[in-house]
Amino acid sequence: MFIQYGCGSCHALKNVRTAIGMVGPPLDGVALRAIIAGRLSNPPANMEKWIRDPQHVSPGTAMPDLNVGEDDARDITAFLYTRAK
Repeated sequence: MFIQYGCGSCHALKNVRTAIGMVGPPLDGVALRAIIAGRLSNPPANMEKWIRDPQHVSPGTAMPDLNVGEDDARDITAFLYTRAK
């Protein structure tokens, strides 16, 4: 899902060949961060909310609304949380 939605266009992620973006923050270790999106605590439910509707969470953010569905947001979140190091 991470590749399908083009997340690597804006975010870098080690060992993901297409994830070389430099617009958003690197996503290695994102599961260990206390805050995501500049305003949310970092349990999986908030990560899913951010992925699904970034403009609602932080109006005007550079992160686009990619129309990520609930299941895909859950899968992307699970993937990112496995990348803790």
